Amino acid sequence: MTIREAAKLTGLSSSTLRRYTATGVLPDVRSPGGIRIFRRTDLPGFKPADDQLVHGSRVALYARVSTAGQRQDGDLDRQLQRLRDAATESEVVGEFTDVASGLSERRPGLARMLRAVINGQVDRVLVDHKDRLARIGVGYLEVLFEEYNCEIVTVSGDEAFSDSSESELVRDLIAVMTSFTARLHGERGNRAKRLAREARLLATHDETSESAPAGQDEDLVLEEAL
Repeated sequence: MTIREAAKLTGLSSSTLRRYTATGVLPDVRSPGGIRIFRRTDLPGFKPADDQLVHGSRVALYARVSTAGQRQDGDLDRQLQRLRDAATESEVVGEFTDVASGLSERRPGLARMLRAVINGQVDRVLVDHKDRLARIGVGYLEVLFEEYNCEIVTVSGDEAFSDSSESELVRDLIAVMTSFTARLHGERGNRAKRLAREARLLATHDETSESAPAGQDEDLVLEEAL
């Protein structure tokens, strides 16, 4: 079966299954095309021995709030504390934080954490919710992390949003609408300028076309007079 099917059957993430095959916890079986596959007989009731579990995982903690006011209210500190509590049996290689929208591409904390993942320094990334990483496109981050044998672990699961989280989501939605509105107005403005430019060129062409016969007639009159 494929790694996705094996992950669904065992409840383990794809990156964890890859790590288990790389370390010999599970057989590393490949298809003729070189794709990692799993035998069903190796998976039912599968539970690695205690000495094979990754208790000492290297984890990175990532927390984010949208505004300085949320940081002053202690939201960022509370996020970090929940992450620290969840990582007591692991090696914390770094705590990364940002005060920025989940839609922003300018987040130095996230950029530093991504470099740590790419450099092979992180086995797991702990976040309060996946939307702390990004409002849109978390799936792309998951694919990237899997390539570097790293998985995303959420601490708070699917519990209800707090008031601050709801207001943050509203602000992000407003930011999306503002961005699209600005882009739409920009496209309309560019289209209007293009149409005006084409109209001026057409008017100039018409004036040139009308004046050309008159010039030709004057030449004929002069020729006849000579």
